[in-house]
Amino acid sequence: MTEKELELSNLPYEDVQFADEVGKLINLNNPQFYFRINLDPVPTQGFQLSFDFNTNFENGVVIYYADNEKIYIPKYVQKNYTKDGTKVTHGMGFGMTSEWNSKLIVAGFHKTTEPNPNLPWYLSPVKVIKQEIAPSGHHVITFGFEDGTGWDFNAIRVTLWWE
Repeated sequence: MTEKELELSNLPYEDVQFADEVGKLINLNNPQFYFRINLDPVPTQGFQLSFDFNTNFENGVVIYYADNEKIYIPKYVQKNYTKDGTKVTHGMGFGMTSEWNSKLIVAGFHKTTEPNPNLPWYLSPVKVIKQEIAPSGHHVITFGFEDGTGWDFNAIRVTLWWE
């Protein structure tokens, strides 16, 4: 990552290091391991993401700025370190949708144990769980990442909504 890209990430250095390390695992030709935010209809007022973790294994999710050929800048990192699998929820929003739609990917990563700095991270497969239009008129997509413990794609659940 260049110094200019590092400045644009607005993330703590530790998060940038993590995102760079695990980002090397992503092959943009294999979309079963990431979700590209390419919303249709295009949001008029922005879009929001929330994350729920439900696992005993160490998991993390990273949102990257990426085109079809290269991953550039990590924009967001959220990890769980809860030993007991407590859900951690965090919301994120973008106001400049014309700038970000179709230029972001969401990738999940996991270890096969509780937190252990000596063990490797693995890419987590992703699956769309539900797409709907809520009674409020918001479009909603829920997708999940799997860490291999039940193949229910709930280790990391991401809810994306927009209008």
